[in-house]
Amino acid sequence: MPLRYLLLCGLLAPIVYALSDFTGAEGWVATTLLGLFGWGVREAAGTRRRLRIVGGLIIAVAVLSFDERWVIPALSSDETPARVAALVLTAERMVRLVLILAAMLAAGSTFEGRFHVYTMLSMAAVLLFAMWHLSLPAGTPLAQAVIIDGVSRYAAQLWYAGLAFGLLKRMADESDPTTPVRCA
Repeated sequence: MPLRYLLLCGLLAPIVYALSDFTGAEGWVATTLLGLFGWGVREAAGTRRRLRIVGGLIIAVAVLSFDERWVIPALSSDETPARVAALVLTAERMVRLVLILAAMLAAGSTFEGRFHVYTMLSMAAVLLFAMWHLSLPAGTPLAQAVIIDGVSRYAAQLWYAGLAFGLLKRMADESDPTTPVRCA
């Protein structure tokens, strides 16, 4: 698959993610697109080690997201105590959060300028809203919890789109020899 298409998956994944979220459809298409985007980031990295790491971390997030599609129904059975199910899901979400933040940190240190600032702001939004969601007391209205969790998830999705846009733009700029590439 051409590199440009793999990177375009990074623009499509957040859109498909939002559509599946709002329609209640399965999100495996968005997860697949995210994994393909991670592969594209690794391919676009060339010799830039940190960017290859970012691609690998994005692939890991996609794999964990696939896992959640099967873990939730398995943990929802009558045989699994609710406390165990909640603990497993919380642990899996925390691992995914750490992977997302690590990808952002590695990418933020790879690029300079506006994307670096965008990454730091995205990291702050993802982390703050994820921690707020995890610290909500029992009995918090469901709508409030969903909105707080959604801000964290969509901040990450928007960051993926920003990274995809930046890499696609850099590919176009590299084909123009008069444009300097700003990458550490």
